[in-house]
Amino acid sequence: MTRRRSRRRTPTPSTLLGLGLLWLAGTIAVSGCAAPPQDDPSYLRIAITTSPRDLDPRIGADEASQRLHQIIFSPLLELDARLRVVPGLAERWEMPDPTTYIVHLRRGVRFHDGSLLTADDVVFTFGSFLKASFVSVRKGAYRPLAAVEAIDPHTVRFRLKEPFGSFPIQLVMGIVQRGAKNVSTQPVGTGPYRFVRAIADDRVVLRRFDDYYKGPAKNPGLVLKVIPDDTMRGLELRKGTIDVNVNDLSPDIIHELERLGEVRVTTSPGIDYAYVGLNLRDPLLSDVRVRQALAYAVDRRAIVEHLRRGLATPAIGLPSRRPGGERSRARPSCRSVARSLGRSRWSFAALLSRRCGARRRRCARRRCRSDRAVRRACRCAGSRAPRGGGPARRRPRPRGTPRRRCRLPGSDPRR
Repeated sequence: MTRRRSRRRTPTPSTLLGLGLLWLAGTIAVSGCAAPPQDDPSYLRIAITTSPRDLDPRIGADEASQRLHQIIFSPLLELDARLRVVPGLAERWEMPDPTTYIVHLRRGVRFHDGSLLTADDVVFTFGSFLKASFVSVRKGAYRPLAAVEAIDPHTVRFRLKEPFGSFPIQLVMGIVQRGAKNVSTQPVGTGPYRFVRAIADDRVVLRRFDDYYKGPAKNPGLVLKVIPDDTMRGLELRKGTIDVNVNDLSPDIIHELERLGEVRVTTSPGIDYAYVGLNLRDPLLSDVRVRQALAYAVDRRAIVEHLRRGLATPAIGLPSRRPGGERSRARPSCRSVARSLGRSRWSFAALLSRRCGARRRRCARRRCRSDRAVRRACRCAGSRAPRGGGPARRRPRPRGTPRRRCRLPGSDPRR
């Protein structure tokens, strides 16, 4: 029995652009039966996992779209290497009162079509979130915004409904040209690269924008190739059909490529973190001792060393490492440890040795000497941990000395 195959012809991307059809279901382009145009071999080839869903920075929220937003558009404010809000298209901003922000724009910034950036473009971009007809997952972040208006061609005023200290980070968004149409598929921004074409599940091509206000890029263009499979991305990188891969390879593949010496691996501190969430409504997990036992049972060092191939650090907070390589100083105090574990029968020093290990024991002792609320507990416990770790040994009490009863801060006085 044979099955008849049906062949359906799909219009080419050039035909779709000529007819001006809309691309549905959040796709960027439609591939056809004809071969795609050849890309400039001097363009830098970068691997991405999926096609971008929406190239409008006000709407697109997926990772692939946001990567393209960063190089097609320029944000009003931007984040530096330490995640601090700094000027972008804005030259500076000021806050005359708790509910007003006045932003002054740079002069001479041009869009990819040659038009100049003005305050009307900023009003058009952020004013979209105030319209009931505008649909975007980002609208919730702009609920405190009451109005946005242009004072002059290079000054914009934002009025808030109430004081909102973290509002400047909401201005880290690419500026869309006033009255722009089809931004999702034909974006026009002020970024270092201008949009050329996109083919769904295949590639996105960008060309260098020579009038970029920070100076032209060092390469003539970019080709972002869609390679969904992790192993195929590693093979394409090894074969040389792609030049760059950013955070889209597993640690095992990175380790193997680095071992072969065929690629160069560059690492820097990041802010991604992985954690295990526990349901505190569960009768078993509601017991703090069960949660502590689960925490003790997880060998985080082994996970970092073997599963992550050294491309991670054990987390001690959210985030565990500040951007730029500086470790977080967030550590539990002796007071919090004593209060959370004060009902235990172990001495305070023994609890510290079991909870923190040898590495933090010295820090805990220093904190005990400086913390008046816990200093008495440390002295009453009268115990010290051996150098090899483990439970503490109790100091012998001289004969004739009355036995003192002491308790840790937060413990039951009747015990």
